[in-house]
This record gives sequence, C-alpha cells and structure tokens, in this order.
Amino acid sequence: MRGAAVPTTVLEHDANWDRAIDAVVAECNDPQVTHFAYSRAGTGTPGHPRIAEDEEMARELCAYLESFGEELWEQ
Repeated sequence: MRGAAVPTTVLEHDANWDRAIDAVVAECNDPQVTHFAYSRAGTGTPGHPRIAEDEEMARELCAYLESFGEELWEQ
C-alpha cells in the first residue's frame, strides 16, 4: 500500500487533535497522505469502543479504502 491515512477514533477527544492532523497533512502537500475522519470522530464513547462502535469504524474505514480502487495496493 502506498501513502498513509491518518485516522483518530470515535473515542472522545478534543477536536483540536483532528484539526492538528489536518494541518500536518496539508503541510505535507502529498496526495498520498490523507486524514480519514470517522463520522463520529471524537464524539463516540468516553471509554473503550464497544463492538458496535468497532464495527461502525471498520465499515467506514473499509469504504474509505475501497474508494481508492484496486491500485491502492499496488507498489
């Protein structure tokens, strides 16, 4: 796999984390470096994710990776 996707999780965290990641990704100015944000990034659970939240994150991440097509996995 080429490039890097930098995600946070649905664990509760300050939105500044995601803004800081966005800033670093923008500074990299590389289309192969992205910040993937879950739909509930930072707002899901205050503790360890539950199975349903893990499944939700897995579905979203899989859809994101699939959006790049098969060439994503080529070197």
